Amino acid sequence: MGQPSSRPKPRLGPGPPSSAEELLVNPRVQEAILQAIQAEQAAANSLERPKRRTSTSDASKLRLEIDEILGRSWQVYGASNTWVDMGSEAREAIQEAVLLGRTSCRYRWAGTEYEIALDTRKQTNLQTGTQRDIRLAPADAGQSLARGSDQQEASLGRRPSLRRTTSGQAPSSKTMAELRSLELCCKLDGRKFEDPDFPPVVGSRVTGWRRPQELTHHDGRPLAANEDWQLLRGRPRAEDVRQGELGDCWFLSSLAALAEYQDGRFLRALLPEQSSLSPAGIYMVRLCLGGFWREVIVDDRLPSLGGGQYHQQLAYCSTLRLQLWASIIEKAFAKACGSYEALVGGQPSEALAVLTGWPCMVISFGRKDFDADLMWASLCSSYSAGFLLTCSTGRGEELRSEVGLAPNHAYSLMAVHEVTTADGQVRLLQIRNPHARCAWKGAWSQRSGHWTPELRSKLRYPADDDAGMFFMAMPDFIIYFDQCTICQIHGTEWCEARVAVPLPSQEVPRSGLALEACGATAQCLVSLAQPEERARGGYFYNHLFEQLASMGLVILNMKTHPPSLVAASGLKNRGVVGTDCWLRPEDEYLLVPMCLNSGSSLSAAVAVMSSLPVVVEERSLDRQAVMFAWAAYAKSGKPADKSSLNGADLYIRISEGLVVLAENRSRGYMHVELTCESSSLQFSRGLCASVDCIAPGYAQLLQVALPSEAGASWSLSRRISVQMSPPAPPWNQPELTPNQPFAWLHQPFKL
Repeated sequence: MGQPSSRPKPRLGPGPPSSAEELLVNPRVQEAILQAIQAEQAAANSLERPKRRTSTSDASKLRLEIDEILGRSWQVYGASNTWVDMGSEAREAIQEAVLLGRTSCRYRWAGTEYEIALDTRKQTNLQTGTQRDIRLAPADAGQSLARGSDQQEASLGRRPSLRRTTSGQAPSSKTMAELRSLELCCKLDGRKFEDPDFPPVVGSRVTGWRRPQELTHHDGRPLAANEDWQLLRGRPRAEDVRQGELGDCWFLSSLAALAEYQDGRFLRALLPEQSSLSPAGIYMVRLCLGGFWREVIVDDRLPSLGGGQYHQQLAYCSTLRLQLWASIIEKAFAKACGSYEALVGGQPSEALAVLTGWPCMVISFGRKDFDADLMWASLCSSYSAGFLLTCSTGRGEELRSEVGLAPNHAYSLMAVHEVTTADGQVRLLQIRNPHARCAWKGAWSQRSGHWTPELRSKLRYPADDDAGMFFMAMPDFIIYFDQCTICQIHGTEWCEARVAVPLPSQEVPRSGLALEACGATAQCLVSLAQPEERARGGYFYNHLFEQLASMGLVILNMKTHPPSLVAASGLKNRGVVGTDCWLRPEDEYLLVPMCLNSGSSLSAAVAVMSSLPVVVEERSLDRQAVMFAWAAYAKSGKPADKSSLNGADLYIRISEGLVVLAENRSRGYMHVELTCESSSLQFSRGLCASVDCIAPGYAQLLQVALPSEAGASWSLSRRISVQMSPPAPPWNQPELTPNQPFAWLHQPFKL
């Protein structure tokens, strides 16, 4: 679910009003809305749904209803004899009914279907026949329409449950109403929309921002005066996406892969309720930014090249077959990040998270524990599961240019095949270059002698195929590529919930989330997200100036004693971290966000995706719960990172940083000396070296070192001893004084 948006509303420049609420009191807009509703009623006469007749005398009442649904929520008289807020599913159904002039609507919530009669203000449970009164919530009790039903239920003290979803939460009804109102105002004024929040900027080779009808060259040919431009033309295709002069192949390769996923259903969800060209030149794009779905409104003025005696054509992303969808989505992301230049350079994992909202897994070929067979198995299972796949090259320009590959470039990984040839079994990867300006020249390339007519036919790879698509054998893939990304996207049978949580700092208590499976064991993908650096300073996060925080999460089973670790993500300096787990209905689970933020308060988003419904409830955490979560995380490291001496154990959890825990089950006093050498780690103790003594039967977190940037390097030395007599104080160096920000985290606790 999304957060309330504080962004300014788009306006049309001088003259027209700047918000949806102001537009709705414009008499011309009101009349146009009334005419549009009457026209839709006439076109829908063959439908069996109840309809309401609308006349000019109803105009004042209709205007009141439209204004109410833009700013107020609805309530139902519940079984507890109190008025409680209805979820967003009911509200959106009511909004649609009012806008279309209908007197009734249906919606589904928690597996039960309901019908609402607006004329009698009644809600009917279609399974039991039970009827309850409904009403428009009082103005002072109304909540922002940008909030989802989960947040509303949480504010009432109830537990928000996961909701079924396609590519995320449905778009905000208020934003959709704003979009339609702007379209109507443009139509009445006889002008096209110009987005004042993202004005044209020229420079370098960009000579201007032009609308599609002003271009003179596209698809490799000159354009006529009345070309048939479309937002989407039939089923979107990966080969429709063409990269331009901007270095955002990491984003476009992911967009191309999304275009072919499930016949483009998830891509269409980025442009909700929009399939044809907008006469006003205005579009709304949904992107997952900072862990929440956001709606971005843009116009269709696009950066272009040429002018004068030269053809005018798009400078950046273009969409073949006279389409606009890829260019519009690229522009929306550029607006969210503040500029087109902010899109230069990135990782496909970030792009796929923005486009789908689902967590991603990155396999780096240069890791010490890299296993080619394990990677092939992961790719095959991911391809069979229908996940989105991409791959990227690294540096080494000379080596890669010789074989037709671009350095530091992202490609779409379209398929994996294992074929039988005269030489035996061959593992082939089908790859597409969104730039489509260079072709792979090695084995299994387009004109390679390895191909037989039968194999070309089987893999649908004719000899004259587009140079952007090519095949590569597994050994060459490992040589010339550096990593591949797996986006773990699932279908509509999965459920989703998104909840805002504060990132932990020196202040406690902080918030966690209780998780509870409903009725059956559920598979879960859990992620913790913060706004990426490129989005900070952009349209939605222009108030954020801090660098990315190093963060992670821990999931504990609270039914065991002591609570046991279920899953954990590594502490990383990333925009998104995550893990997966299985939740059983007989157990209770607690999700604890992990971070040591010493700056201003930061907010993050927890996304829980599950195969079956899971209940999510916010919980306040005390110091003991937070300390136990850190201790459980420290003990989740590899056995090789554990040191033991006569019942005294030292646990070290290594990710991009490290967490060190001492547990003393010996009869003596455990003495630990730690020294960490690094220029890019931040230490919870304030210093890189520490000396501590732990009494028998006690445990203590000795050090938390988090990276200030991705890819931090460090080395650690440790020394453990056990002595029977207690040492002279102080037992901790540096000392744990109350004025230290994180001294509470390092207090000894009893085992």
